[in-house]
Amino acid sequence: MIKPPLFFVVTGILIVLFLYGCANSDTEKQNVNSDIEMTEHFERITEHEEAFFSMMDDRSASPEFKPRGRFLAEEYRIFATRYPEHPQAAEMLFKAANIQADVLDSYTNAIFLFNKIAQTWPGTIQAERSLFLAGYTYNYFLDDESRAIRAYESLIERYPESALADAARDEISLMGTSVEDLLRSMEFPEN
Repeated sequence: MIKPPLFFVVTGILIVLFLYGCANSDTEKQNVNSDIEMTEHFERITEHEEAFFSMMDDRSASPEFKPRGRFLAEEYRIFATRYPEHPQAAEMLFKAANIQADVLDSYTNAIFLFNKIAQTWPGTIQAERSLFLAGYTYNYFLDDESRAIRAYESLIERYPESALADAARDEISLMGTSVEDLLRSMEFPEN
């Protein structure tokens, strides 16, 4: 068997180490750039939030209100999608879903985002809230009791000890009850 000269072996090892170092350097640069982009995106969102919430307080009837809400909801969604490991990712998507429902009256988009939160970040308070709000939205805005019940039951099954699970049980028990029947059930007997 022919042995390669020591020079070629050492040179080969040095080349491999150099290439490995370059690859790690590129990865580190990408991580630093990603962190910078994430921080800049977070700061941009904070600026847009301030502008939007001041408009909400002062000029919610402004023609700019809904477009700004749509823009902010999209910025929240993009952030949560790009940086799902960020501690605020679930909250960002939760805010996006709430803007979809409360500002844009886009209930199906809101439910889609609520379900994504429950699926992507199941260990968060936003997941519990999202399942409840999905059920609430189905029931009160889309008049779809069967889907509302499924969302509420999912909340109860996943988080049985949650206060929202108790609220979901109450919502289910009240479905199909008219306001008149509810008021009659609350009447007190006369003395």
